[in-house]
Amino acid sequence: MAADLADATAARGVIGAAVDSFGHVDILVCNHARSGADGALLAIDADQLDELFS
Repeated sequence: MAADLADATAARGVIGAAVDSFGHVDILVCNHARSGADGALLAIDADQLDELFS
């Protein structure tokens, strides 16, 4: 599936599609092209994620 993660609701659609197809999600890999001093994954806010994914 294709999704634009700049849309705040897109991630829910991706997870929903995965659950519909496979019944559950066991793991989520956050893979992006840039890393640095962004801190712990649970501390990153939506604006920081937008920067990482763009």
